[in-house]
Amino acid sequence: MPQPTHFHHPEGGRSITYFGNGSTPPPDTTIRNKAIRPGVYEINRSMSTGWIIQPVEIKRDGLIDLPESNSEMVLKEIDHFFTAGVKARYIKYNFLYRRGILMYGDPGTGKTATVYKIIDKVIAKGGVVFYNCEAEYIAPVVNRIHAIQPDVQILVIWEEFERYKRNTDVLQLLDGGKQLNNVVYLATTNYIDQIPPRLRNRPSRFARLVEVGPPSAEARKAFLMNRIHPEDVDENVVDEIVLKTEGWVIDHLTEFIRSHYVVGMSQDEAISNINKMNGLDSDPEPD
Repeated sequence: MPQPTHFHHPEGGRSITYFGNGSTPPPDTTIRNKAIRPGVYEINRSMSTGWIIQPVEIKRDGLIDLPESNSEMVLKEIDHFFTAGVKARYIKYNFLYRRGILMYGDPGTGKTATVYKIIDKVIAKGGVVFYNCEAEYIAPVVNRIHAIQPDVQILVIWEEFERYKRNTDVLQLLDGGKQLNNVVYLATTNYIDQIPPRLRNRPSRFARLVEVGPPSAEARKAFLMNRIHPEDVDENVVDEIVLKTEGWVIDHLTEFIRSHYVVGMSQDEAISNINKMNGLDSDPEPD
């Protein structure tokens, strides 16, 4: 366990105990050496010492950029938001520099993969990500970080957002009531019908509502060509698979690769098995 670093809000209040990912910053009285490093974090709270920030390790498979994807649109929009020109225009128009985006769609369509790619981009630019943290902890911690690092980009992620729909602290954050700047709130859900209109139909809360559906034929081909081992790739065979997998999501395609290319099922057996599991098989079940 890395040794903790304690840093304080310049105006007083509780300290943040920061368990850094990597070597601990050297002892120094300057604020510069007490800055939080880029990374993904969770926030906990101690009644005696205040807020505790600890790194979170997110394990995932290799990420692939797919063409003609709403997910890629979200990726580009957040990348664009965190630019100096956009920030300057927010200041010019006297808006809080924040953005809310809600992605929805069936399980396995690639929402989480998009979240991971966005995380990587934010971290690469020196940003900090808070992942599935309690909403009530976010404002005090972000305020203290921004007091030390005013320009650091903050990404707040809530997956399975339906769990937060009645959380008043979430509403205050999305409404700008906490007066946080340099923040993007990114939420995902498989159940958009469970998100009440007061959340999903308020542009002041979510400026963008993005449906992530099954990948197009072009995107399915790109995924298969990328994920199948090079020595096993036959583009003509991949084209045949693409024709047989209309309506499949990324999870279906991943399982096909595992069943056919790894386990050794025939192509037809693997496709039929996945279709039956997901109600996509056109053959009626026997009485």
